[in-house]
Formats: sequence, C-alpha cells, structure tokens
Amino acid sequence: MRTPRRRRSARALPATLLPLLLALAACGGSGGTSASAVRNGVASGPTPDEMCPSTSESPAVVAYDQRTGAFRWVVCTSADARYTVQRVDDGVARIGRSDGTSPWPAVEGYSLRDGRPVAVVSPPTTWGQHADGPVTLAVVDGVRVTGGQDEPVAAYDDESGELLWTHDGWLAYDDVWAVDDGAVYVIDDRSGPTATLYAYEIRTGATRWSRTLADTGTVYPWLARDGVVFALWTNLALLSAEDGALLWRTAYPAVEFPRMSGVGADGTTVVVTFSTVRSGGD
Repeated sequence: MRTPRRRRSARALPATLLPLLLALAACGGSGGTSASAVRNGVASGPTPDEMCPSTSESPAVVAYDQRTGAFRWVVCTSADARYTVQRVDDGVARIGRSDGTSPWPAVEGYSLRDGRPVAVVSPPTTWGQHADGPVTLAVVDGVRVTGGQDEPVAAYDDESGELLWTHDGWLAYDDVWAVDDGAVYVIDDRSGPTATLYAYEIRTGATRWSRTLADTGTVYPWLARDGVVFALWTNLALLSAEDGALLWRTAYPAVEFPRMSGVGADGTTVVVTFSTVRSGGD
C-alpha cells in the first residue's frame, strides 16, 4: 500500500480552477435506484477509471444508492488533492478538499440527488492536524477510545481515566472512528485476505462478533451508523453492524491511486471521496 503513486497523464490544474472544474464535471450516474445493482454481494457500475470522461481526470466524489448499491453520480477532477467527507445530511454532502496549500481543508457542498454544487458555509478552522476533518476522540457510554495506525486500540473510563481494555487492532487513520450501538469496529491487520474485522463492546472490550475480510479485499472500518459499518480503501464494503454480514461491496481494481479517503451516508445515499495524493499517515 506504500508504493509510489501513479503517474498522471496531465499536469494538475491550478487550484483556482478546481471549483469550476468540479462544477462542470458533476454528472448523473448510470444504474438507477429502482432495482438492486448488487449480484452475489457485488455492486455493478463503472470502475473509477471508467467514471470520468477524460483519462487525465480522476473521481473526487462518488455517490451510490445505499439500499441497492447502484452508482448514482460522480464529480471528477484533474487536480491532485485529497478529498474527505465532512458531513452528509439535509440533502447535501459537505466535502473537504486539501491540496497542500493550506493546513485546513476547503469545504464544498454537493447535492445528494445529482451531485450539483451547493453553497455551504465553511466551518471554523479548528479541525485536526491531518487537515482531513474534525478530530474527535470517541466517547461513548462514558468510555473514551484511543488508538491509531501505529498504536493498539484502548478504552478508558472518561471520568477516572482507568484503563478498561486494550486490543492489538488498527484504525485506518489516527482519529478515524467507526463507533455505533455501543461497539467499536476495528481491523486486526493492515492488509491481506485474512484480515479480520472485530466488533468490540465499548465498555468491556468483549468480542461481539468477528469476520474475515476474504470476500471484501482490504478494507478498513471507517464509519458506523444506523446498523451499518462502512469499510473502505480501494473498495467500499457495507457490513451489518449486528453480525458483520456483507450487505454489498464494490469490486474495483486494487490500485494505489485514486484511493478512497472518506465515506458518509444518510440512510439513502452513500458518498465516497477519493484521494490522488498521500496524506500525513501514508
């Protein structure tokens, strides 16, 4: 996962042209939402290399129907940048864009319906050290969870500071948490077909369930909400938070870039962002 990034076939556009480019590139996707696009757990639709009209472009933001897995729309870019999902609600995806010129991401809005640009108010510049979005330690049921790419996951009583439990599991990035319904979701290895996803009880550290990721490829738990665990890397996989069963996944080629770098959902639409540059954790 740490090989040099791919060569681009065209020079990156100036940052001042990026918003215009994104606005022009946003387009409705194929596949529809009236019927399931999933066959044997795999969602159909274009691969990242097929999503954009030019070989010099890469997907920046992609939307799928959460229930059916159908590809909905894509926003393309020719610029090298890292995109992250800040929030998905009220019919709008708020997307952070960092091109290395500022320690804080610029925030852009896109309609969940068709990907058209929507005006949004940028948040105050108090977000985290990776310029990828808000850094918030997970505190659930009085338990504070810590950990990262290079540290084991540990849980402390938020009032007393007492260590409750620790596991040698990994997070996709420091401060990227998949926590929901009293559990934290952690991968036990950074890569490979035998990696295992665990759901740990947040108060006790007991294993609620575990499953190997042989049928999903290398994915990291990134978000958990409303009974679904969203895991990603070069592919996206939706898993049941109840027992880890696969709901659906994409089947894209395993390439270094463009790589998925964020996910958000509102129960109807799943929005994934991509990156064409390394982050501070790579």
